[in-house]
Amino acid sequence: MKLKPVGLLTLVVWGIVSVLWIGRSIYNAVSGMEGTPWFNVLLAAIWFASFCVMLYRFWKGRKGKE
Repeated sequence: MKLKPVGLLTLVVWGIVSVLWIGRSIYNAVSGMEGTPWFNVLLAAIWFASFCVMLYRFWKGRKGKE
C-alpha cells in the first residue's frame, strides 16, 4: 500500500488536533472523569500513532521533491 504525501497545512492541523485529543485523553485517564483509564490511554496512543504516520507521509513527500 503506497501512502500519498500530505502538505504542511494538513500536518499542522493534524498536529494541533492530535495534541488536543492526547491531552484530553490523558487528563480523562488521570482524573477518571470519563470512561475507563485504559481506554483513554489507548485513544491517546492511537492519536500519537496517527500523527507519526502523517509526519512520515509529509517527510516522504518532501524527500521526493528534492
